[in-house]
Formats: sequence, C-alpha cells, structure tokens
Amino acid sequence: MDVNDPKITFGGVFAIPRMNTSEMTSGNPLNTLVIAAVILAAIINLLKRKDASSREVVIFTSLLLISYVLFNVFLKWQPSGSRWQLPYFFLFAPIIGFTLDGFNRPKLPVGSIISGLLVLAAIPWLFSVKERPVIPMAEFTQNRSILRTNRHEMYFNTQPEDYDLYITAGKYIIGQPKSERVGLDVNEQILEYPLWAVMETIERHTTIAYLSADGESSKYLIRNFEPDAIFSTHCNEDSEGEGFMLLKKSNTGACFFIKK
Repeated sequence: MDVNDPKITFGGVFAIPRMNTSEMTSGNPLNTLVIAAVILAAIINLLKRKDASSREVVIFTSLLLISYVLFNVFLKWQPSGSRWQLPYFFLFAPIIGFTLDGFNRPKLPVGSIISGLLVLAAIPWLFSVKERPVIPMAEFTQNRSILRTNRHEMYFNTQPEDYDLYITAGKYIIGQPKSERVGLDVNEQILEYPLWAVMETIERHTTIAYLSADGESSKYLIRNFEPDAIFSTHCNEDSEGEGFMLLKKSNTGACFFIKK
C-alpha cells in the first residue's frame, strides 16, 4: 500500500518534517527517545526487582502502548497529527519521573540532571514557536513577537492570506446600524473563530449560522434563516446568491457577499 493512500493518510502527502518549532507540525523526537529508554529501564527493573511498584509501572506502560497502537489503527496520518500525540506524552510523564528518580544518588542526582536538560531543550518551543513567537528567530519563526502584534493579526498567523478578507467582512458587519445575520456557505475547513471575533458577535449580537449541512449536523440548522451577508469558501459565478453582490475575495478562493 502506498503511504499516501487515502485509507491511511489524510490532508496531505506523507512526509517526516525537519526539526521545527511549528505548533502544527513540530514533533517530539527527544521526548520519544526518553520514553523508549524509560520503557527499557522499566522492563529491566521488573526483571531484577519484581516488586509491586515495578509491576505497576510495566502494567501502566503496557496499557499506554496498547492504546497508542489502537490510536494509530483508527486515526489516519495527517500533517498536523502530532498534536493528537500530546496526551500520550502527558500520560508518560509519571513513568518518566518515577524512573528518573530511581537514578538519583546522594552525590550524583542523575535523574534531576536529565530533567533539567529536558527543560533547557524545551526553551525554543516555549519562547520561539514558529507561528506565535515571544522571541522571534530569523528563518525559523514569524518576524514579529506576539508582544508586538495585535490580537486580530495573530488569529491569522497560520493563514495570513485570509487576513484581508476576514477584516473587511468584520468592518462591514461592525459598520451596520443593526445586528446582522451572516450565513456560512462552506464545503471545507475554515478559521471560524476569527470570524466571530472580527465581527464582534457578542457585543453586536451578530448571528452566524451555517446555510447547509449533511448527516446528523443538518438537524442543528436554523430553519428559514435569511442572511444579510454570506461567507463562502467556493467563490465563483454560481455562488453569488440572488440579491447579493461580492464585497471581497481572498487568494484562497473564499469570498464575502453582502446584500445589494
């Protein structure tokens, strides 16, 4: 089977990214190596000591490994899939801490030293995340620190090409004398939260609702919903509904229509 077969791969072409600090594609190679070493140490410790605590560690680790295998069986690989692995790193933390503590000696706290080194190794990911850095790094992160970037711009750090469209749509809605109703005509994933933010939905009581949905989601549609504007992901001649005109179009093919 090809690695890019849709049965096992979703949302892109399979590839192992280079080391990076992106919140979307960054991996955890160092943490994975530590987990592998800890698993080996736990097995060796069980064979040597065979006490209750060693058995509990091995049982807990085994359950985590079984669940991780099931995780890979049921979930397809995707470019941003590393985020789904985060719970496993959290769940392995007690095992790592327990094992490293066993290496501590009165004159040489090996476990504490290793823990300190892991904290130091995490600093680039803490302060220089590619999309939202506190401390920018040339060629590795966005050019501006989040401390010098306004909130609306940060919403689009992963999709800057949509910034103008969303801001134009937000300014239009905010500039209307009454509360507006905005319909979503989408057939792909969108940044929905920024749309709510730039339109000030809470402050202005703006209503945003989907115009269509499939399957179980269809029962949540607002019946007889008549929008004053439409945000669409497929901007073409047929998508401009009767009585609407195009206000703004993005380079990604999304557009915002308003009533004539």
